[in-house]
Amino acid sequence: MWIGARIKEVFLRKQKFTPKGHEVAGRRAENDLARIVNAGISGSYWRAWEGLRIPNKDGHRREVDLIILGKGEALLIEQKHWSGDVKMEGETVFQYRRSGDIMDHGEVFGKIKMKCGVLAWHHNVNDSLQVPMRPVVIFSNKNLNVPDYVAQRKDCMTVAELIDYLPGGGGSVGDGFTPAQIALTSTLDELGSWDEIHQPGGNRIFGDVFAGLPEQGPVHDLLKKRFEEIKEINVKRGMSFWKAIFKRPALDAEIINQKGAVMAICAINPNSVLKHRPAGSRGSTEVKWRHVDKVVLTSRFVKNKH
Repeated sequence: MWIGARIKEVFLRKQKFTPKGHEVAGRRAENDLARIVNAGISGSYWRAWEGLRIPNKDGHRREVDLIILGKGEALLIEQKHWSGDVKMEGETVFQYRRSGDIMDHGEVFGKIKMKCGVLAWHHNVNDSLQVPMRPVVIFSNKNLNVPDYVAQRKDCMTVAELIDYLPGGGGSVGDGFTPAQIALTSTLDELGSWDEIHQPGGNRIFGDVFAGLPEQGPVHDLLKKRFEEIKEINVKRGMSFWKAIFKRPALDAEIINQKGAVMAICAINPNSVLKHRPAGSRGSTEVKWRHVDKVVLTSRFVKNKH
């Protein structure tokens, strides 16, 4: 490779990808709620799962922000970190932003109720062994005005009410999981979440990562043949102008397995692409490996139990 092309590669690797403000705030809110829940169930037999994706009848997967399994029931939580005002017409939820924009979010309460049905269907046990599933919507932003007729719904909770529900907040703990709940934990433990692609500058892409193309180098075979074994891929992108003169600009990738151990170190062609389908999209897209800091693989293609 000519020196000019190598110098150009150094500049290409310096590109930054900054996340959008509302995405950062939403992600921080989800992490905060998860920390509150994990602290609230610490020391008890209760369990919580974040961002699980449940297979439905048509082969798609439905994401649930948070699932809490505790005394006699499972809470399936949909978290909304909006600002402005909330109003409902029938079962349709509208958000009135400070900017004057009106967002139609559809049947928010109906969707999380539907996901309870999807989980019950996927779990596939006799009715006598089904765990009661309670759909809950939590509006977590203090800068959102929620009218009483919405806040007082049985399927709506505040963060404070959720804390009071947990063992650490004084809620009723119970005596341990029932056999039906133990069976449900096995089903939930099999499920995965979204894969993550971390980019320089702090941006994260959530979706499903595919094996990619052979020109990636050895990492292609690892992704294709041993995908389930890989937990994350750490990419060493650093390259100075001096190194560019003497060294070909391949990326060094550290492949970490599910136990946290290094299973391989290999080179990646920086101009090759990592194929993925972003969350909420039907089509696939690509990102250059030179613009990837880390890949976290948490999706699992679990067969349904029918």
